[in-house]
Amino acid sequence: MRILLFGATGQLGSTFAEQAFHWTNRDHTVVSVTRAMVDFSGTSDSVYYKLTDLIRIVNPQVIVNCAAYTDVAGAEIDASGASRINYTAVELLERVISDYQYATGAKLLLIHISTDYVYGDSGLHNITQPIDVRMLPRHYDSINNKYENPKNVYGKTKLDGDRALLSRKNVSTYVIRTSGLYRERGNNIFTKIANSTKDMYFYDDVWNVPTPTYLVSNVIWKLVSEWYEYAYTLVSEVLHVAPCIYMDAAGVHPPSWYTFAKEVVKHVDTGIKIHPIKYTGNNVVPINTYSVLLPTSLSHFTFPFWDDCVQLTAKKFEGVL
Repeated sequence: MRILLFGATGQLGSTFAEQAFHWTNRDHTVVSVTRAMVDFSGTSDSVYYKLTDLIRIVNPQVIVNCAAYTDVAGAEIDASGASRINYTAVELLERVISDYQYATGAKLLLIHISTDYVYGDSGLHNITQPIDVRMLPRHYDSINNKYENPKNVYGKTKLDGDRALLSRKNVSTYVIRTSGLYRERGNNIFTKIANSTKDMYFYDDVWNVPTPTYLVSNVIWKLVSEWYEYAYTLVSEVLHVAPCIYMDAAGVHPPSWYTFAKEVVKHVDTGIKIHPIKYTGNNVVPINTYSVLLPTSLSHFTFPFWDDCVQLTAKKFEGVL
């Protein structure tokens, strides 16, 4: 199976490409696409024709789109640039795939990576505990849609892209929404803490479920494998991918950014201290203060707990794994 991967040099894209080596027995070939090959920030005509030529040449069965404008602060200044990549290019990608399917009779699967920022602090997050999406229909409908209310430009442009894919239903699509991606290298919240030589300060009243890229990549590979082995059926679904959080009779216990940072230094000997601070709401870019996703239940797949993910990533960071 040929898999076309956009955003191959990013955190998630590089993780997915690396894991391809473990799937060689499944006869999968990953064709990595960099920005130099197709620049999603280009003009609509340029993006459309480059995507068309690329898909005709590669003839993929699966397309994984990890490409995105992810600079949350930058999006507030360059809203049009963020929209071109997160919305316009995604809409064009869907159109190119749809045209290709019509012309060739082929059936493709598109896996698109999105974000918890599409929800903002309304509905899903403005409650004492997170909505368990395992109790909601996985098909994109009004039940999922009513919780969407992004509070910054980045979230709005990502939501526009999601809706462009999910509203047409011409292409089999999984939209994976996740949060706080990190891995053992690169520029992310984990490595900033692990490489710091000075004490750091984190909000103890802003909750999130940071997600390691290997977990999202594992889910993508599962979806690819099922598509390959079982049936080329039309799907249009939103999946939440995040580690599990702890729950008991007192309620749910998602990690704050302070709790997460403390867990990192517990497993990586940095010699620094983590201090709690309060969120004042004075940020230039509005942030989600309660952004807690529960993973969508998937058959024959177990989501690990968030602290176990930190421990495994720490081992990778220190070269143990």
